[in-house]
Amino acid sequence: MVYKKILIFVYQYEKWNFMKNLLSLIMFLFVCVFLRPDFLPAQNLNVMETFEVPAGSQLFYAVSAKGKTYGFKITVKASSSSKESVFEWETDRWGGDKKGKVILEKKARASATEVLNAFYPNQTKTYSTQTALWVSKRIYNALTESWGTEITIGEIRGLFSCVQRDIYAVSLDEEPVYVPCISATTPNGGSICIMDSRENPIILSISMGFEMELMTAYSDNETSPLLSKAGR
Repeated sequence: MVYKKILIFVYQYEKWNFMKNLLSLIMFLFVCVFLRPDFLPAQNLNVMETFEVPAGSQLFYAVSAKGKTYGFKITVKASSSSKESVFEWETDRWGGDKKGKVILEKKARASATEVLNAFYPNQTKTYSTQTALWVSKRIYNALTESWGTEITIGEIRGLFSCVQRDIYAVSLDEEPVYVPCISATTPNGGSICIMDSRENPIILSISMGFEMELMTAYSDNETSPLLSKAGR
């Protein structure tokens, strides 16, 4: 009789353990499958395919270099990749607003492998082998169609690989949005992130001897704030 009770107890105990383990497994699978980032409801994320930067658009970057952090504003004057691309820039890096103008020839937007990181106040500079604001179609194609590519940023050349697609958060006309992006890194810790758009591969962030990050964009210059209030 005692032996029978012991057997019943052991059976019930093992049954309880089995049910408990089964429940734990079900909960684990639920977390893995139904709570994945790509399974969660996306109604709260304003994900855009891209955002255009027609003439009048403004972009505000936060830049950190040599122990200093400052704002860098770009006002787009012409953005077609099939013609010249033109923008004016303004920064408070040198204690007081400094301005300049950059003209990117069609050739630069098509095939440049270098990205500018030096700008010259009170000058208009034209480039045919370097880009700024955008990377070239050549770089975009290399990042999306192969394992990576070499890019020169300023005076530093890096092999960018480990390409990943993701989304990037930015404020557009004072509304939080997410845009598809492509990021790549170098073996020594450098990185670049661009908008995932063949015709509009805007540079979203760079870390390559300096840090640059797009914080805010405005579709026109009527609603944009002062430089000192952006990119912080």
